[in-house]
Amino acid sequence: MPSGAPCSTGWTRGEGNNISNSNRRVPMNQRLKYFAVWAVAALCVYFLYRYFTGTADPGTAPRSGGFDWDNKGPALTYKLIWLSVLLPVFFLYRPKLSELAKGVLLWGGLTVFLVAGYAYRYDLEPYAAPVLSAFVPGYAFNQGTGQTVLSRSGDGHFRVNALVNGIPEDMLVDTGASTVTLTFEAALAAGYHPSALTFSIPVSTANGFAKAAAVRLDTISVGAITFHDVNALIAEQGRLRSSLLGLSFLSRLSSYSVSGDRMTMIN
Repeated sequence: MPSGAPCSTGWTRGEGNNISNSNRRVPMNQRLKYFAVWAVAALCVYFLYRYFTGTADPGTAPRSGGFDWDNKGPALTYKLIWLSVLLPVFFLYRPKLSELAKGVLLWGGLTVFLVAGYAYRYDLEPYAAPVLSAFVPGYAFNQGTGQTVLSRSGDGHFRVNALVNGIPEDMLVDTGASTVTLTFEAALAAGYHPSALTFSIPVSTANGFAKAAAVRLDTISVGAITFHDVNALIAEQGRLRSSLLGLSFLSRLSSYSVSGDRMTMIN
């Protein structure tokens, strides 16, 4: 090419703009797919609306009461929005058959597993409860008629989620405590008013000597075991870190024993 000759690229500036604009345009067949999918989604919404309002079939009387839009309408709308979003993705991107099969098997299998687990939850409870008790401190599970089992917690003690007068309370099993002893806060939750308590009984706690008030608990439950009218003490405020499950409960059991990391209570 002679020096100074104009450089030719084979297309003019106007042609370049045309090519650039054409690259940015959505192909006609792609636009038709978009239109078709959204049209199908719109028709689904329309016929669902007609169906649930009781006017799907021309010439027939509306369904009794129609569709409860106030209560069920938002949930239906939410599902239809997801349907309108997923349909275009599925039809336009067209995942490979192998990927689609993997997804169906994975999510379908997970769904079947969860549904089966829920349907047979009571049959699986005897097998799942011991595992759960190892991970949930204080979880008491029933093993046979009148038997409740506790697992040792990470600090080496046995703890239990008991019910005191129907109120949940985390308690430490203490075979050295002669009486069930509640913290001041647990006693308030169980319905005891401070003005009705007389702190006159000397007790020894981890924080030293203190005074406690004597009461009788309406009920105390550990797992499937429930006792009524149980002697108990209420510690002064700030004198006890954890409520104690003492001998006034344990002595009512037919027996209790410790084997390894398990404590078994038999009513």
